[in-house]
Amino acid sequence: MTADWDGCAANEYFANKANPNITDKYFYKPKIELFDNLREIDIAENNVYSEIAHLAFEKSKIFAFLSNVIENNIHVPDNINNREKYIKTYLSTVAAILNNINNGLYDFQKPKSE
Repeated sequence: MTADWDGCAANEYFANKANPNITDKYFYKPKIELFDNLREIDIAENNVYSEIAHLAFEKSKIFAFLSNVIENNIHVPDNINNREKYIKTYLSTVAAILNNINNGLYDFQKPKSE
């Protein structure tokens, strides 16, 4: 743990944001474009959290990964219909997390009072 990064808390935060069954909530929804779009947004955000949780133990590793995400290196799952929306959501989620890290907005970045 560094003064401005609690790796265990960071890992726990991002691991808890990831959901291995993210699409389950859409099983009984109507098969319309609105729910397809929401499902694909959820999948993109979830994939970001899943991919960074194990890196969050070290600030330098998560920061390096997020800083190097570009459109060409984003894997789009086969079950995604709107590739552009998935990539846009993935990139915006990465940008939001990077912004939060840079501005020290996560609780795991704040020093613990003893």
